[in-house]
Amino acid sequence: MRRTSLAAASLAALGVCLLSGCGSQGTGEAATAAQDFARSVAQSHEPTACRYLAPATRAELEQSEGKPCPAALSATDLPQAGTLLGTRRYGTMSQAVFAHDTVFLSQFPGGWKVVATGCEPRGERPYDCILQGG
Repeated sequence: MRRTSLAAASLAALGVCLLSGCGSQGTGEAATAAQDFARSVAQSHEPTACRYLAPATRAELEQSEGKPCPAALSATDLPQAGTLLGTRRYGTMSQAVFAHDTVFLSQFPGGWKVVATGCEPRGERPYDCILQGG
């Protein structure tokens, strides 16, 4: 799977919040979802990890790999996230920063879901992500 840049609109909103300080620190449900997703990936339990993906992210993964989510996810080169260093919430979006990964989440009726993962910062430019929704 190829790396892609996090959607410009989402990143712009997060960037404005980062610069203006509108994010809030938090270790709530978004952090738990990010940790559970990272743990599932680290333990190669793709069916569980797939349940944490946002619908558009899961659809993009399945379409680009031409396989159902568990098989497609096992074919990606996601990093082992490591220790959670912190989270910031921006309304219905959240960013979880791990030692070796940055995960973006969004709040859905069923809880927090991963919209992008395997993301690396690139200074002023959008994050470069291995997996994200379309």
